[in-house]
Order: sequence, then structure tokens, then C-alpha cells
Amino acid sequence: MLKRLFRQFHVVVLSIFAIVISLTVVFVFKNFTRTLEQAEFVLTLRQQVAPDVINSKVWAKVITRLEMKGSTTTLTVMDPFE
Repeated sequence: MLKRLFRQFHVVVLSIFAIVISLTVVFVFKNFTRTLEQAEFVLTLRQQVAPDVINSKVWAKVITRLEMKGSTTTLTVMDPFE
């Protein structure tokens, strides 16, 4: 009887091990394929949305010129009806 129980124990342990391994493989496969799909989607969007690379030096010049343009002194106009 003990020998029979021991055989069944091995079968149960091996079955649980096989189930855990198969679930791990499915989980990894799903996440790997999802990651690849998202990477392809990002590459497609990058080509559609921003095909040009921005030059950071030119961008900095534009920003500083806009800041200089916005920082002009305000003109005070006297009220003629006072």
C-alpha cells in the first residue's frame, strides 16, 4: 500500500511540475509577443508622427528668441481723461 501511494505521489508531483512549467512557458510567450507587437507599433507611429529629427541647437535658439521677444518692456499709456 505504501508503494502504491509512493507511485501516485510521484505522478502528482510530476503533473504539478508539468503544469507549472507549461503555464510559465505560455506566460512568457504571451508577454514576449505582446512586447514585439508594441515595439512594431511604436516604430510605425514614429514614422507617421515624427519623420524629422529635431535639431536641439536650433530648437534652443528658437526658444531663446521667443523668450527675448516676450520679455519686451511694457508701454505705459497715460489716461487722457484724468
